Amino acid sequence: MNKFYINGKLTHKASDHNTNRCEVEKWVFLPHSDFERLKANPYLEHEAITAPRELMYEDKNAYHCIMLLDEYVDDGLLIEAEGFDFPRLSMFVPDAKSIFERYKTSESELKLHDMIKDTVERIAELAHTGKTDFTSADMIDMDEVESLVKNAIVQQLAQREDIKMAKNTDIGVEFQPDIHVEAKKLTELKFYCPLKVQRVIKPSFYEDSIRHYSLCSAHSSTHPVGRNEYGADAFCRSGIYDSKCGFTDYHPADNICACT
Repeated sequence: MNKFYINGKLTHKASDHNTNRCEVEKWVFLPHSDFERLKANPYLEHEAITAPRELMYEDKNAYHCIMLLDEYVDDGLLIEAEGFDFPRLSMFVPDAKSIFERYKTSESELKLHDMIKDTVERIAELAHTGKTDFTSADMIDMDEVESLVKNAIVQQLAQREDIKMAKNTDIGVEFQPDIHVEAKKLTELKFYCPLKVQRVIKPSFYEDSIRHYSLCSAHSSTHPVGRNEYGADAFCRSGIYDSKCGFTDYHPADNICACT
């Protein structure tokens, strides 16, 4: 069996493990670097604590807290700031992201999960009596499964911040839409910034060709190796003319002419 690993903090000779009831008012995801800094420095101020400060307090029912989650790993920090900008009360919560996923799980998903568990138990009991083959449609109500799946989809859509409304519109008629969804309008952002356009003027082809012709002819032998499109002789010290490139450039340091 695979071993299970968890990050935790063990207390040496703990006097007790009594707990207090805590209510998570908000879940906040942090970059891994920010989370690690807060984990290493429990009294560090952070905007993720300052912004929802009014959500954190204590009453007769519970400690009202926020849960900071690491975007990279699964752990979290439960924080009650007591009106301050840093964690006055805090607790490291291993595998907090799994708790968050269970928190988001809809009632329909939980029912579906229980249905699967019950079906597994029934099949296992029958298997011990010698039965080996099963038909899923005989073991589980497929119509109920379909209904639960649709409701779970709708409930998850309704939890999204970019969705305005989601509703199950199933009326039992085949090939008809059974889920209605309306998205929130996206906020349009326009950015205005001054631009300085600077035109870079490149030399014309004619000016460029005259430059190459001058370089080659100044350091060439006395025989031409070709003619450019303007009718001027092109010279090259190497005595080789490239018909594709048309012009060569002389490099005194290397004593060669390069095609340009």
